[in-house]
Amino acid sequence: MKRFSLLIQLKFIYMYVLLYLIIGYFYDSKIKLLGYYDVLEQYFGNFIVFMIFILMLHLYSLFIKCKRNRMVYSTRLNFFVIFGVSTIFLGGLYNLGLPFKKIVADKVVLENSIRMFLYQYKLGTVLTYSFNYCISNIYFNYFYISLYILIFISLFFLIAKKLRVTITSIIVHRREKKRRRIEKQLIQEQIELMEAMERKEKEQKILEEEKEKIENDTSI
Repeated sequence: MKRFSLLIQLKFIYMYVLLYLIIGYFYDSKIKLLGYYDVLEQYFGNFIVFMIFILMLHLYSLFIKCKRNRMVYSTRLNFFVIFGVSTIFLGGLYNLGLPFKKIVADKVVLENSIRMFLYQYKLGTVLTYSFNYCISNIYFNYFYISLYILIFISLFFLIAKKLRVTITSIIVHRREKKRRRIEKQLIQEQIELMEAMERKEKEQKILEEEKEKIENDTSI
């Protein structure tokens, strides 16, 4: 029981620290005045906004009671991070105009990369170094293919459930529409059959009346 209580306390302390770090970035908090966020911005630049957004999403996972749902949520969050970084890197490849060839970056390409990532978009030294390391050690065509695969896999895990629900809803809607059409057709056929039977009964009744009339005239 004491261990459980301790875990609860640690959880709330962790939540408080995350909230303080997130909220403290947007106003003159003590930790901001000490220059910690300046150091983070130097390493991560504008990417720190994406990191804060991830922390906020991660904070939500602490309120999910079901372990299975929490695990699924955390997995999707990890793939969201992979999707974000892969998209940035793929955009970097296209903005630099790197060809889909089996070559690596030379000094000029690396300098242009630093200029774009660090000074133009201000994405920090971590992303800049990571991108430069990749393009100087991985062939461009392999890097393109790897990023496309990562983006595809990430999107699959991010939207698979929504896509499955949407496809299921479409299938159910089509089946329901088909069922209603068949029911309407059957009802229409029943109505036409009843009308045909009524017409036949009327014709039969008229024939019987005419026959009876002829018999009466003959007997007279």
